[in-house]
Amino acid sequence: MRASHTAVYDPGLNRMIIFGGFLLNESWVLAGANGATTPTWTLLSPAAPLPAPRGTAAAGYDTANGRMIIFGGYGYINAGYPTGLNDTWVLPLAGPPAWSMIQPIDP
Repeated sequence: MRASHTAVYDPGLNRMIIFGGFLLNESWVLAGANGATTPTWTLLSPAAPLPAPRGTAAAGYDTANGRMIIFGGYGYINAGYPTGLNDTWVLPLAGPPAWSMIQPIDP
């Protein structure tokens, strides 16, 4: 069961992109997300490295650059105990999918 995943909507291409959920680090795209056409799920296979599995991450869609951005959340990376994550990852949605960890600049 998928729970506590994060999602963004790409209005230009009418698709929803989801990432994660506790114990998962999968990336899925729902084409036809508004129901005007038959919705279709596709599992992405991004190149490594991948973000750690996580739930309750924050996400946003960068319309100017066509990419999903995720931040933080909770993962089970220390002997099964929930651990707060403090990382930021970007998934460009044009071309071959590949997650990249970025270091935001303090204002």
